[in-house]
Amino acid sequence: MNPVYLSKLLTLQSQWLTSRQGVTASNVANANTPAYQAHDIQPFEDVLRSTSEALTRSSPLHQGDANPDTFQLQPEMGWETAHSGNSVSLEQQLLRAGETSRAYRFNINLDKAFGRLMDLAIKGSSAKGG
Repeated sequence: MNPVYLSKLLTLQSQWLTSRQGVTASNVANANTPAYQAHDIQPFEDVLRSTSEALTRSSPLHQGDANPDTFQLQPEMGWETAHSGNSVSLEQQLLRAGETSRAYRFNINLDKAFGRLMDLAIKGSSAKGG
């Protein structure tokens, strides 16, 4: 089993959430555009499965190269289609925006908690050694 690097995982999820929020904003902006088809990006679980090997680096000093533009855009199954052919449901997009916002806040809080845990581990080990 390979080790899990929490900070890399949180960074990748942050990039995914940023991309998803951008697609959602684009859908809302085009809510009245005739024949516009709503989009979403692939689920985060699919991103994890497809990038597990890509996160391996030859040196721990290398930065990750996940680009938010690389997440796959896919058509969305909308709740309704207007007579103009537009498939954007504002209710569905607002629900997704709220879901993305909650996930982003959770991601930030998890990162803060991990940082506090690391601080505690470092302070605890220096207090014993000093």
